[in-house]
Amino acid sequence: MERIEELKNQAARQVGQMKSDLFHISDWLYDHPELGSEEHKSAEYLSAYLRRNGFKIAKGIAGIPTAFAASKGRDSPKIAFLAEYDALPGIGHGCGHNLIASAAVGAAVAVGKVLNQIKGAVLVIGTPDEEGRGKYAGSKSLLAKAGIFSDIDAVLMTHGAPRYSVGGQALAVRDLIMTFEGRTAHAAASPERGINALDAAVLTYVAVNTLRQHVRRDANVVIHGIIAEGGRASNVIPDRALLKYGARSSDTKYVHNLIERMKKCAKGAAVATGATVTFSSNMPMYEGIR
Repeated sequence: MERIEELKNQAARQVGQMKSDLFHISDWLYDHPELGSEEHKSAEYLSAYLRRNGFKIAKGIAGIPTAFAASKGRDSPKIAFLAEYDALPGIGHGCGHNLIASAAVGAAVAVGKVLNQIKGAVLVIGTPDEEGRGKYAGSKSLLAKAGIFSDIDAVLMTHGAPRYSVGGQALAVRDLIMTFEGRTAHAAASPERGINALDAAVLTYVAVNTLRQHVRRDANVVIHGIIAEGGRASNVIPDRALLKYGARSSDTKYVHNLIERMKKCAKGAAVATGATVTFSSNMPMYEGIR
């Protein structure tokens, strides 16, 4: 037991010695924000630092260009720290992914410094596009399906928050994109010729808001959405409108029920206005964490 505590203290001292490096990593990522699935410079920057500290780097794991695995040590147990590094459109690192990345790198390098005294391996897995924007949105799910975590014994991650905590729950979430198509026309000269896609989107938005009263209270339901497109000029009837939603619940299976009910709201609005609606998703479903 005393030896374990001493190894912990050694790793903690390593973190202290890397303090300026870790601040620099966080600041560099903050000053060079890259959107999801486009984090080429960020992934290379983190990989380069890990390489200088004795880690072997595997780029583009699971066919995701901006994902990587950095490893040090051998045999088991294998412990992985997850690094996120994508930014928000128009905002930058508002969710603190620069902090997540620097914390993961710092923890792994610190543990790596004491691996010569114990058996096992430490990894940093770079997980792009957590915000669900690009081609590789929800990369953690993609990496899991590709077997990247199959021989790893424990996976750890840190996330910024207003308070300190260890562990905790996270709601399951699935996104839903609703695309409404209508027919354009001049809004004053010939409105009767148009089919207003924005009207269908607005009716859907109201219907989904009404749906909130009729969901399970024990399922911790959260439904959030925006009108992403709704026309280009006020005197032209919009022939296209776009709604983007997220549906969350502590009951992973119930999320599917919510999505189907939201789709019915959209189909009803399309019938009412004469528009058509199609559905798509930008990322795999995130299951709940208990």
